[in-house]
Amino acid sequence: MTMQLYIVYGGITLDFQADGYEVLGGFYPETADEGMESISDQFQIRIQGSSSADLHAKINAIRLAFEHAKRHKNDAQAAWFYYEVDNSSNAWMSKLLDGDVIYDSKLESTWRHYIVIATIIVERKPYWDAMDEIQVPLTNGNGTNNTAGLTVFNHDDGGGASPNHHDNWVEIAAADVLGDLPGPTRLEILNTYASSRLFVSWIGQNWTDPANFDHIIEGEDSSTGTPHAGDSSSSGGAYMESSLASGAEATMFTWALTDSFLNTCWGQYYKIIVRFKDSAPLFPIKYRIKLVYSGTTIWQSGQVLLDTTRGYSVRDLFTLRLPPWLLGQTNLTALTMIMTGQQNTGSPISVNLDFEQITPLDGYRMLECAGYGVVQNGRMIDDGLNEVAYIDNGAGDDKAGILIGYGNPIALYPGKKQRLYFLMHSSTSQLAEIARTISVKLFYHPRRRTL
Repeated sequence: MTMQLYIVYGGITLDFQADGYEVLGGFYPETADEGMESISDQFQIRIQGSSSADLHAKINAIRLAFEHAKRHKNDAQAAWFYYEVDNSSNAWMSKLLDGDVIYDSKLESTWRHYIVIATIIVERKPYWDAMDEIQVPLTNGNGTNNTAGLTVFNHDDGGGASPNHHDNWVEIAAADVLGDLPGPTRLEILNTYASSRLFVSWIGQNWTDPANFDHIIEGEDSSTGTPHAGDSSSSGGAYMESSLASGAEATMFTWALTDSFLNTCWGQYYKIIVRFKDSAPLFPIKYRIKLVYSGTTIWQSGQVLLDTTRGYSVRDLFTLRLPPWLLGQTNLTALTMIMTGQQNTGSPISVNLDFEQITPLDGYRMLECAGYGVVQNGRMIDDGLNEVAYIDNGAGDDKAGILIGYGNPIALYPGKKQRLYFLMHSSTSQLAEIARTISVKLFYHPRRRTL
């Protein structure tokens, strides 16, 4: 049985078990404590050269690997440190950050024989990733265990039928995620919509209770406001209008949060991302969300004023815990959620709300193009392993680094069923078409704290 221990960087493989290198006494990787950013391992090695110059070259090769690692910690040219206790299976890899070569006290006598005994110190990430990328089968109303690309809509109202069911989420089976730490993903979002380029994608993740959690609250389910039905450009074919007078803060929309709904929330954090029918007249308004119990406000956000530089009708408005008390418990009482507004233009403003997405934050990512957007059959690629985001032409060519990521790349929690929820916006101001579709593929590397 032969141990595997090597570094790969810049197309070069430096094998510590071949080509004049021999590990002495084995290699025993350290286990990181919680919260550590890096970890150091060390092992002893015998380096044998054919001449003094060859010995220098072999030592320099190790130092060059460490120098490369220092210069490429956060890009796709990173150096990787590989280890496996035997050669019967693939090695696991840890991103290399730095390192050093320290000679033993017998350097003078061993050098005469073109031999050096040295301690190699390796600074690396505090975990190990599987060498091979694994594609994750995805499921929703448009397919089961899909790996060809699963259709996702820009709303979720229960309408449509496979392969065009109105689901804006994908589900991952618990058995399909291995390891003992959340594993980094490569997310491929293919723009399958013919009109107006894809510009923004919002992605929420739920591994707390994805099977039971209902993430959409329709505007027309509000008990305050004026409902408008028969609108094909709205989720569920309807939206709710509220006429907000100028002056004091006032209630616009009111929803009942049932006990059964709150029981599936478990006191976790959520973003309330809303889709308005339009965006231009909404900028002067200060928005607030309130949670009310028996007529008493038990929690409220600060007032939120929209960023006027973004002409988006989908807006990330609030972040809160649901419910805000008795975290992790069930058998809860119902609450009321109120969205208020305040404006001082001197005239009433009509606010037309299509729906709220109660977006779970077990993971969260927003991908926004710095310009132009993604054409039909082009892709957004978010690569969490190599820490890079970009767009391409759908076939891996014409890459452009115009994709900006906010939040951390999605990581898959091992051994848990989970869902990813998507909302999209076009490159055209105010257009977040409910009929907009994407095709989603997901790949990941299982991750372990130790081997």
